[in-house]
Amino acid sequence: MLPDLLAHVSGTQLSFSSDLSTAIKEAEAIFIAGTPSLDTGDADLSYVEFVAAEIARSINGYSGALMG
Repeated sequence: MLPDLLAHVSGTQLSFSSDLSTAIKEAEAIFIAGTPSLDTGDADLSYVEFVAAEIARSINGYSGALMG
């Protein structure tokens, strides 16, 4: 399913990257998603905190960041 989705959006303005720093510098908007749960069922926000800190280090101007 993911390969089909990526093929569908290939060449559009939507892109994906595993190079976080470069992706942040080139982004107009940033979406943070996929927070796993702790054993208690609460959200494990350590991933969100890590990405938010990386955004703060890498940002080079105004970008909208959406967390969900």
